[in-house]
Order: sequence, then C-alpha cells, then structure tokens
Amino acid sequence: MNEKNDNSLITEILNGKTETYKELIVRYQKPVFNLVLRMIRNYDEAKDITQNIFIKAYYNLSTFNFEHKFFSWLYRIGVNESLNFLGNRKQYDEYYEENFRTEKSPADIFEKNEESVKIHNAIDMLKEEYRTLIILKHFQELSYEEIAEVVNIPVNKVRSRLFTARNLLKEIMIRKGEFNNE
Repeated sequence: MNEKNDNSLITEILNGKTETYKELIVRYQKPVFNLVLRMIRNYDEAKDITQNIFIKAYYNLSTFNFEHKFFSWLYRIGVNESLNFLGNRKQYDEYYEENFRTEKSPADIFEKNEESVKIHNAIDMLKEEYRTLIILKHFQELSYEEIAEVVNIPVNKVRSRLFTARNLLKEIMIRKGEFNNE
C-alpha cells in the first residue's frame, strides 16, 4: 500500500474528506506524545495535551503553509501547548512536586535510572527556551533545521542557543556535583 504524503492528506481533508485526518493522527501521535511527555513529565496530562494538539491542528489546518513540513507545524503546536501548560517556572515546580512524584507511569519507570533522574533534574533547571531545544535535539532527535521550523528561529540561532544550553546544563551538573569538570 502506497502511503500518501502529508500534503496530499491535508489537501484531501481541506476538500472535505475529513476522515483522512485519522492517518495523520496515526502517523504522528506517538512522536507528539513523546515530545509532550518529555516536556511536562506527566503521563496522564501528556495524553490529554496530545489530544488537544491534534484537535487544535485539525481546526487550524486551513492556516497550514504547504511550503513547510506538517511535522514541524504540528511540533510547534506541541511545544507551545506544553509550554502553555507549564506556565511559569514556579507553577511547574509546584505541579511537578504535587503530581509527578506520586504517579506510577512509564515515565516513572524510566526515571528510576539514577543518571537519568540527575540529567532530567538539571534540564528542568534550564530556562524554557533552552530546555525546549535540549528536548527537541537530544530526546526527540530532530535536526537543527527541524528544530528551527518548530521554534520558528533561524538554524544558526538554534545552533548558538543549543551550545549555550549544553554549557548551562554542564554548569548545573558540575555545581550539583553530578559531573566532573574535565
């Protein structure tokens, strides 16, 4: 069976064949969910946010620019929705302490790895703009070009900010005694 490309599917949807949207959901649900889960670190909330992302994308599909990749457009919505959920840093910290530490989810199983916990805690200490770039590059494994599309900044700025983010992350790890400065 020959898979249709994203733009063909979007054209069909915009022309009234709305059931075709299921194909896009199946294609991108897992990577979008993983992105959201990495950003907010709450399994149940990530499921809800992922559903909202696909609803929002569907209702805004007419604004999609065919010169860009649907994947990047959808990821941008995912990043924005995740950041909106987290709000400011204080709200995130309070939410994390109240909810995440008591849940038993796949994310908790992953977090049992001690080194992973240390890295995630250090990533959580970064400003949102740096945390987002680290997650997109190192956990979602997006290219610099894809990240640039998702966060809507030039590729050179992505490279520069990632360099800064990695250095800040290293400084945090050194300060916490989790990483040797060699």
